[in-house]
Amino acid sequence: MDCPLCKLVAGDIKTKLYYQDKVVIAANCPTCGKPIIVLKRHTMKPNNFERVHMEMVPKELFGDTIKFRKKQRQILDHLHYHILGGNHA
Repeated sequence: MDCPLCKLVAGDIKTKLYYQDKVVIAANCPTCGKPIIVLKRHTMKPNNFERVHMEMVPKELFGDTIKFRKKQRQILDHLHYHILGGNHA
């Protein structure tokens, strides 16, 4: 299990946890410390439900004004979005 996001999904949470369910987990990024939403399924191709869920959960947690950085920079094989703005202080 070399993927740090798979470790996060498996429960190896060393940062702040905001939310989790069967589909996603929201926690602070292990690399940059900013909030991220991670699809629990190890893939880069979410189905429609997963895609909508990944955007709705952070809006419920942090407010409708958040933005997402969807470009994968370091981890290229496990879908996650960085959450920018909002009330996650």
